[in-house]
Amino acid sequence: MTSVHHTLLDYAETARPHELRWAFEAYDRLELLDMRKLDDVIARSPGRRGIKPLRALTADYRGPAPETRSRKPVARC
Repeated sequence: MTSVHHTLLDYAETARPHELRWAFEAYDRLELLDMRKLDDVIARSPGRRGIKPLRALTADYRGPAPETRSRKPVARC
């Protein structure tokens, strides 16, 4: 049996972006999606055509990375 995460990677190779998003969101609604497992499947599958669209989708899903600003010291008089 193939995991949800492997299935998404396989599907990402042939699906249109909106179809992949629909499948991704369906698995998420069913609470079958584990982002760490999906990241692991992607990391262990170099060279697969589905990696690029799946990474784009997961980046969009996660939203922008939090800003890391260094605090500047306040000048004291």
